[in-house]
Amino acid sequence: SQTDGAFYAFPNISALLGKKSAQGVVSDSVTFCQQLLQNQLIAAVPGSGFGADGYCRLSYATSDEAIDQALNRLATFVSELN
Repeated sequence: SQTDGAFYAFPNISALLGKKSAQGVVSDSVTFCQQLLQNQLIAAVPGSGFGADGYCRLSYATSDEAIDQALNRLATFVSELN
């Protein structure tokens, strides 16, 4: 039998902390993930839960099409931070 594994990326978002989105200041990995969900409907897990506040965890255990769409939305969110 085959089991489905979980696959994750753990990108460094520390350069984005302190920037502002339409929802307010991205002060930590929790607010980054909250605002990413609100703004682009991407669910990510804050790195603070893993002792790494400048990171977030993204699962890529999905189709290539879904990953492409999510990366485009993530890029849009990041590009709109100021």
